[in-house]
Amino acid sequence: MENIYKKKYLKYKKKYINLQNGGKNCKNVSNNSINIINPELWKNKNIDSKEFITIHNNSIMNLMIPSTKHLDNYHIFSNKIKTLNKISNQKSTGRCWMFAGLNVIRNKFINKYKLKDDFEFSQNYLFFWDKFERFNYCINLLEKIEPYNLPFDDRLIHILLTNSIDDGGSWNMFSNIVNKYGLMPKNVFPETYHSSNSNDLNNILEKKIKNYAKYLRNNNIDKEKLLEEVYLLLVKFFGQPPTEFDWEYMDKKDKYRIKHKLTPQKFYEMSDVNINDYAVLINDPRNKYNLNYGVEYLNNLLEGEGVKNLNIEMDIMKNLVKKSIDNNEPVWFACDVTKFSLSKNNILDSEIYKIEEFLNISFDLNKAERLLYYDTVPNHAMAITGYNLDKSIINRWQIENSWGNRNKNDDFDGEGYYSMTDKWMDEYVFEVVINKKYLPHNLKKKYNQDIDITLPLWDPFGTLA
Repeated sequence: MENIYKKKYLKYKKKYINLQNGGKNCKNVSNNSINIINPELWKNKNIDSKEFITIHNNSIMNLMIPSTKHLDNYHIFSNKIKTLNKISNQKSTGRCWMFAGLNVIRNKFINKYKLKDDFEFSQNYLFFWDKFERFNYCINLLEKIEPYNLPFDDRLIHILLTNSIDDGGSWNMFSNIVNKYGLMPKNVFPETYHSSNSNDLNNILEKKIKNYAKYLRNNNIDKEKLLEEVYLLLVKFFGQPPTEFDWEYMDKKDKYRIKHKLTPQKFYEMSDVNINDYAVLINDPRNKYNLNYGVEYLNNLLEGEGVKNLNIEMDIMKNLVKKSIDNNEPVWFACDVTKFSLSKNNILDSEIYKIEEFLNISFDLNKAERLLYYDTVPNHAMAITGYNLDKSIINRWQIENSWGNRNKNDDFDGEGYYSMTDKWMDEYVFEVVINKKYLPHNLKKKYNQDIDITLPLWDPFGTLA
């Protein structure tokens, strides 16, 4: 049994790293020749005058936007869900996965109870319990792998000690927390300074994880006492979550209403949403389609459901998103938001910056290769709320983000919503969460089966959005 982890590591190393002999699929392996730079060859190199473009005092991204782009048109959509939420704001935290999930649920909730569009569920409530559960999951995982006596520079140990208690998450983490702890309105358990600015708390919790790992290697430690200490710490930062509450609110006609003696589970039931009805679909062109992929150790509850992602072609994914939007249901998705983003106009467009033309360079990695070389990862979650048809072809999608309306200015007010071109979606969207009722029979049947392949925690799909 002690060799289980070692065997897994070697398997992952062989499959995903494969550096020996230039890699199994590597052609034209470099010889042993080396190129030492000779300064004399470069000091007086002749350069064509056209290369002297003055970009050193200007934003390169602003210089590369073609003047032919009609930026205002990006935010016109022919098909949208009927009622859009007022944009939410995760502020200085990495809770996008949680906000995106709650935004999908609250849209239905707002329509059902005829609420104003600014109603929100308490993100602080789920944040509290996610931190507590995730800390417990991490210390138990450290205890589980301790008998293997892994070195401190082991890849898994490094992730657990430096990245396990961060704010980021995944759909399975969201569903785990909602299923176990339910929901409550934001006005019952509102944001605190630290729930909106999590850096201080994260630093403290990470130090506690490292201290636990130290004592685990050298002594026995009282886990119950440690968990009590962490619980009290979370109360100091976030407040203590109520177990029963009255919900007072004004509906969209400004009529006062109140519901008495609610619990978080009862409030979740009021949403008429079953979080287990959803399937996570990915587009990972590195790997075979129509298989279920897991990610080892990616969880936040000891008893929680792990990752299950069904890998499908991009065209199928987009058709399912369209079907959900047409039925007035927004779609949770994860993407690489760092690529080709024009933040001042809330635009995601792979052709918005002419980087290669402007700098006379070239990049030729395709989507699969960008994943293989860690050039891209799904690092942010949002909700798709609409699309635009141009001659029966979708050319862009409307996106509900959770960054507030921070780009409002005299020239542009997207109210916090983004526009994503269809080409950008092809290249930088990796996951969507779709209600199973929209899946064709073959995909639904496959998704309900066991996981076929488990990826290591350091795989790009182990990245937390």
